[in-house]
Amino acid sequence: MATFAGSYLVTREAYYGTLRRTVVMSGLKQVLIAKYLAAAIIGLATVITGIVLWGVSIAFSLPPGVLDELLGAESWTRMPGVVLASTMSSLWGCSLGWIIRHYYATTILTLLIPLALEVPLMASSPEIARWLPSGALAGIASLPFEGLLGPLPAFLVSLGWILGAGFVAVRLLRRKEF
Repeated sequence: MATFAGSYLVTREAYYGTLRRTVVMSGLKQVLIAKYLAAAIIGLATVITGIVLWGVSIAFSLPPGVLDELLGAESWTRMPGVVLASTMSSLWGCSLGWIIRHYYATTILTLLIPLALEVPLMASSPEIARWLPSGALAGIASLPFEGLLGPLPAFLVSLGWILGAGFVAVRLLRRKEF
């Protein structure tokens, strides 16, 4: 979801035709920095909202013994990885938004492809999935899938995806005349 939210920052403005005006008025460098900073904030907001909504829903739906176990110290040790993965996911989505700049195509790429291809690959072929964006993010968050990379190597793989997509986005934008 954070990937979609990060892409939304660029694709909705492109959809309404105001992206060109924003870039002309503020400059490409400033707009890029602002969008990526906003994407990081959106990633944090997405994870905080998810945690709060998840927490409220389980507080009313799980028996006390299960709830205590679920909210135990071991669960909280994974929280920094989840927060980092959400933030990086939003940055990844922002890069995809800059590359594609088409709302519907980016929505499909950020929501459907990971669910339809990458998540099933995590279960069936983790040796491939761990190198894909969703697999790397799952490794950062230490999700319980066999064969995923540990948090630090997964962070580096995810950082590679973000930097690579960011590089492609900047190259495409420098060639495009606004």
